[in-house]
Amino acid sequence: MEIHYAGKVSKSDWIKALRLQNPGWRRRKWFFGRIFVLVIVMGIISSLRNPNFLMENFKPLLDAPYVMVFPLLALTFPWWMEYLQAAAYDQKGNIYQNNVHGMINEAEVTIHGGGIQATFKWNVFIDCKGSEAVFLLCHGPNNFSIFTPSLFSNHEEWQKFISLAKEKFAINKKRK
Repeated sequence: MEIHYAGKVSKSDWIKALRLQNPGWRRRKWFFGRIFVLVIVMGIISSLRNPNFLMENFKPLLDAPYVMVFPLLALTFPWWMEYLQAAAYDQKGNIYQNNVHGMINEAEVTIHGGGIQATFKWNVFIDCKGSEAVFLLCHGPNNFSIFTPSLFSNHEEWQKFISLAKEKFAINKKRK
C-alpha cells in the first residue's frame, strides 16, 4: 500500500503541531494566569485597606519601571512563548514554508521539500500524536514531521495514513 501526499503546511498548522507536541502549555497558562490575577487582587485589597500602600511600597518601581519587566515577562510567558516558537516557521531552512510531498508505505516515510529529501524507516519514530487537524510522527522529543488532512488527496487516504502510523508505532513499541 502506498499513500502519496503533497501540499503546504500552514503557519496555523505549525502552531497546532506545537500545541500538540507540548500539551502542558494549557496547564501553564492556567497556573500562571491564576498567580497573575492573585497578585493583582492582593494589590487591590492592600490599596483598599491602606490607600498609601502602592505609593509607599512601589515607589522604587515607579522610579525605575524597567524593573517590572522581568516579573511581567515571567508571569505572562505561557501566552507568548508558543508564538515565539512559531516564529521558527519563518526561519530559513524550514521545509514547511514550501510545498512538501512524499510517499508513505509499509516500510518507510519519504519527505521532499525545500531542497530536502529524507527517507525514514518506521523504526526511527519514537512516538506519534494526532488530532483531527494535525498528525505528528516524532523523531525525538523536539523533532517531528507534520502531516495534515490537506496534504492528502481525500479523507480515506488521511485515515489510511493515521491507521498505518498507529499500527507501525504499536509494532515499534513492542520491539523496544
